[in-house]
Formats: sequence, C-alpha cells, structure tokens
Amino acid sequence: MIGWLRQSAVGVFLLIVAALVLTGLLILSGCALDEMIKVRVPKDVRKAIKAPAQIALRDSEITFNEWAAYVDRGSQRFTRNIEDAQFVYNFAASAVDTGLAFAEGPLATVPGGAVIFGSLTGAAGLFMRQPGAQKREQKEKESSFKAGQRTATTILSNGHPAWPPTNNA
Repeated sequence: MIGWLRQSAVGVFLLIVAALVLTGLLILSGCALDEMIKVRVPKDVRKAIKAPAQIALRDSEITFNEWAAYVDRGSQRFTRNIEDAQFVYNFAASAVDTGLAFAEGPLATVPGGAVIFGSLTGAAGLFMRQPGAQKREQKEKESSFKAGQRTATTILSNGHPAWPPTNNA
C-alpha cells in the first residue's frame, strides 16, 4: 500500500485537498453566513432610522423596511402639508377675488374709480409680505448673530481679562 501511495502522490494530494474543501464547506454550512456578511448602511439612512454603520445581511431586510416606512411616513406628511397649504391658498385667493370683484363694481361708477381701484390694489400689494420673507429675515438674524459671536470670541480671546468665562458662583 505504501508503494501505491508513492506512485500516485498527485492523486492522494488531490484526495486530501478534496477532503479538506469538503470539511471546510461542511463547517461553513453549519455557520450563519448571513450573520458574518456585513452590509454598510448609508449615512443619511443611519441618521434617519438610527441604525448602526454596518448591519448583518440577516438584518438588512428589516432595516430596509424601516427605511421604506420612514420615507413613506415623511412622504405622506409632506403630501398632507401640501394639500393643507393648497386649501389655504385657494381659500385666500377666492376671498381676494371676491373682494376685488365686490369693490370693482362701485368704484367703476365713481369718476376716476378705475385709477383709484388700481392704485389701492397696487398699494395693498406693496404692504403684503412676500412668501419666504420671514425665513430670509430669520436666516439674516441668525447669520449676523453668529458673526457677532465670532467677533466677540476673537476680541475676548485676545487677552481680555474676562475671557474665558469661569463659574465662580
């Protein structure tokens, strides 16, 4: 038998390799491969659903379903907000149109009523706030406040005796 093993060393080597591969495959089949393989979760998804940076493949479907539910909820809320805003806009536009139509009739009988009507309409438009003006003002206030904070920090950090502040209560 030893003589036969020496004559067919390649065959024996291949049998040993095959046995080792088979043993490795059997060991791996007993392991939870879907627990070993990791999936990277994008940064935005992690922030939205508070997921870890990497999850097991086994948990990826659950995480994806959580993300899809999050997106659906956000889309439904956004759609509702748009519909509510459209309702308010339609109501306001209807009220303005009704008021203008009501005022247009009597002013047409007054000499120069068309000019008065146009002037009043234009003047009213000057005093109305533009959409988004409040947000722009808020952003300007925040940026100027932050610039003031940076300037104060720079001034005070250059040797002012009251800087840095201490809690000597």
